[in-house]
Amino acid sequence: MTGPPRPSAAAPPPCKALGCAEALDALRSSFCGLTAAEAAARTLSLLAEESGLASTQVAQTVALLEEGASVPFIARYRKERTGELDEVQIRTLAERLDYFRDLEERKATVLSTIAEQGKLTEALQSRIERTRQKTELADLY
Repeated sequence: MTGPPRPSAAAPPPCKALGCAEALDALRSSFCGLTAAEAAARTLSLLAEESGLASTQVAQTVALLEEGASVPFIARYRKERTGELDEVQIRTLAERLDYFRDLEERKATVLSTIAEQGKLTEALQSRIERTRQKTELADLY
């Protein structure tokens, strides 16, 4: 019985060679000037601003979510860490966190693609970096 076909000897894509997080960090730092930590801090700031919650509430809730805690678990048993957030608020934060992370990844890809085409201007790069909506990013692309 033979196994799946072996990949060719060509160099693996950056995501495979470095790992997805490292590849994204490399793209982000080369085009946006942001490290992964800076992008995470910006995402937390956006979440706090959008939700109207204290930045400590957002940071603690995101930390719990990243540790793998479920929304119901956080709402019931970690109220002291989240500042008494309810399940709806936590779920909204989790959804928006995923949205902003996807948006940051997409921004890095768009910036890379436009730069490879030689069409990236400072003004366009600035607009892409400031956008908070996937639809606006798609329009800029």
